[in-house]
Amino acid sequence: MIHDDQSLTNVERMHYLCSCVKGDASNVLDHLAVTNDNFGIAWNILVSRYDNKRRLITTHLQSLFNLPSLATETSKDLRTLRDQTNKAIQALSNLDRATEHWDDWLVFLVSQKLDKSSRKAWELKLGDTVEYPRYRELDQFLTSRIRALDAIAPATASEKSPTTSKKKNLASHTASTVPFSCALCKANHLLYQCSTFLKLTPSQREFIKNQKRCVNCFSAKHSVKECTNTRACRQCSKRHYTLLHFDNSAQPVDAKSPSTSAPTSTESVTVVATHLLSKAVAPSFKILLATARVRVYSPQNRFVTVRALLDQGSVSTFISESLAKRLCLARINRSVLLTGINEMRSVVRHAAHITITPVCRDGPAYTTTALILRSLTKYLPNRVDTAYNWKHVAGLELADRDPMSSDPIDIIIGADLFGMLVLGGVRKGSEHEPIAQNTTLGWILS
Repeated sequence: MIHDDQSLTNVERMHYLCSCVKGDASNVLDHLAVTNDNFGIAWNILVSRYDNKRRLITTHLQSLFNLPSLATETSKDLRTLRDQTNKAIQALSNLDRATEHWDDWLVFLVSQKLDKSSRKAWELKLGDTVEYPRYRELDQFLTSRIRALDAIAPATASEKSPTTSKKKNLASHTASTVPFSCALCKANHLLYQCSTFLKLTPSQREFIKNQKRCVNCFSAKHSVKECTNTRACRQCSKRHYTLLHFDNSAQPVDAKSPSTSAPTSTESVTVVATHLLSKAVAPSFKILLATARVRVYSPQNRFVTVRALLDQGSVSTFISESLAKRLCLARINRSVLLTGINEMRSVVRHAAHITITPVCRDGPAYTTTALILRSLTKYLPNRVDTAYNWKHVAGLELADRDPMSSDPIDIIIGADLFGMLVLGGVRKGSEHEPIAQNTTLGWILS
């Protein structure tokens, strides 16, 4: 401190002191000139005013007990909570308070201020532990969560951009979620599911042509000449939808007729999505997709360990019907249109709340609303006998203990969670060897 630095004169000490104080502390010294004699006077004024240990301890304790309660999960709010807590703890420690013995009430105090998502993730991290956690564990948890939220902040911003969102849909090899409405009544269903449309005669359905829609699949994005759908009229085998066949014009079509109405059950629609996903991830050439073993929890804290496929090209996270049943998940009614390669579409009717953690209970927890599909993908990687001889992955803790396994995929982790999983660290081998990426689940290979 300048007060004890014998190499300085009192005038120099006075200059240093005046340059360091601000606000009220500066104001109380304004009347003193910078002289040898006035340094001692200035120092005593500041000590008598601010060196009040009882007042300082009270101030820092108030800072702890007045920590802000978080309403939303943001890195900024979590960082403010953590930094304010640590600042007060350090200050009290400097005042000779035994803060090293305060773990219990510090953990309780800070955890009560967390938002719902972070509080749930903290409880899941603790799991079945019977010992009360140390504060440093909570501090490490907050640091990891802040880092993860910072990592996905750019992705969240880009999703709000129409241009960026469009590019992401084109790049998706699984599916993207988009809202849809009936072209006739504007309700939340597809045109061929519309009871009003089905009651019209074929001649009354001319508005399809007036809207320049494809008469084969009703899409507004292309004409019948550009349509890649192999469907043909069941009456005459020509390139138009059966509902538009003019031989039926004498009578309206029964909305329940199985011969002319398109499949509307969730099961049939799901098969379309399954076929799309299977074709997308089962190429004939040798390729390795990023997989991991994860624990998936229900809101009632049931969990199962399953194999996951990590796909940042998919906007949403998907789970299989079998996983939803195993966890006894409560279903949320949803009407979501899935769009994949070549504009292949299907409809998802249900979703569920889940939480994902690494198989190791020390890892962070991630909560999302996953869409439920009958099945996801029949991903069968080409087994490579030399998989564990790759030097660049030697010694790494892999997220999937057997990346060449034929074990089924029960969850596809999409872009809603992918950014939170990624950590720094990439390892590359030769041209024909996979890249290793570090994540909170372990190292993934692709």
